[in-house]
Amino acid sequence: VPPTAQLPPPDLGRVKDIGLLFRNFSDNEVKSVDADIVSVRPFTPKPDTKAERARRLPLALANSMLNRRLEILAKKEGSGVLECQASANELIKFVEIADISATADGDDWGKALAMAEQELRRALDHGFTPAEFDEVKANLVRTYEEAVKTKATRKSESLAMGLVRSLNGGQVFTSPETNLEWLKETLPGVMVAACHHAFKEAWSGGGRAVTVTTKQPLANVEAAIRQAYEAAQAVPVEASKTEAGLVFAYQDVGPAGTVVERKEVTDLGITQWVLSNHVRVNFKPTDFEKNSIRVLA
Repeated sequence: VPPTAQLPPPDLGRVKDIGLLFRNFSDNEVKSVDADIVSVRPFTPKPDTKAERARRLPLALANSMLNRRLEILAKKEGSGVLECQASANELIKFVEIADISATADGDDWGKALAMAEQELRRALDHGFTPAEFDEVKANLVRTYEEAVKTKATRKSESLAMGLVRSLNGGQVFTSPETNLEWLKETLPGVMVAACHHAFKEAWSGGGRAVTVTTKQPLANVEAAIRQAYEAAQAVPVEASKTEAGLVFAYQDVGPAGTVVERKEVTDLGITQWVLSNHVRVNFKPTDFEKNSIRVLA
């Protein structure tokens, strides 16, 4: 039944300074133990223009640089963390959320919280390196270029969801060519210092909420999380020492092998190779995705 009258939008209240909150969410069905640090600030709607997209670009680059750091740290032996990620999002056109979350390798949420707090503080205090900046810029350009190359074979589902997200978010649905043209116009004018400034601004909201997600409730919740958080804060952090000019580690992979056996599987459209090092390779060409190669090892 169609509504007879349009209801007024609900009163969402206002964003206020929450100070420093410590919370524990527990449920025996959660799949992982996580630590999250979140900052919120009021959201101001703005029209989707080239200038507005350019304003948001430095923060996106900053989070990409931080996420690359976190990816490297999480992979180190003994890190105690499976993954850690930072993001910035808008929620229901009401608040802007800056978030960093870490998933513990096991039940030691303290290590996850320490990594999140210290890497967030390192980025806020010291910013990012030119090498990190060059890497994320190159990756972003490559992503936009690949979107142009694969445009003709985009899936209907992704196109439909993109249109829905654009409509719901009040954004313009733009083509991959338009996006790439905009990026190449805008990216040269973005400096690494602007990314640091945007990152600090995103985390300038009223207070922070520190939440630990566990399978079982924590005893003395607030005191336990506060103690772990303050212990992490007590560790000094220095500027990142990301090395510049790193060379790809696999320039020389030894002498080339040979194909010792080749077989055509006509009903599956597959070509099979056996290489001289006993590796087996299956090739299958399709027209599902243009200008793409998928590899499963």
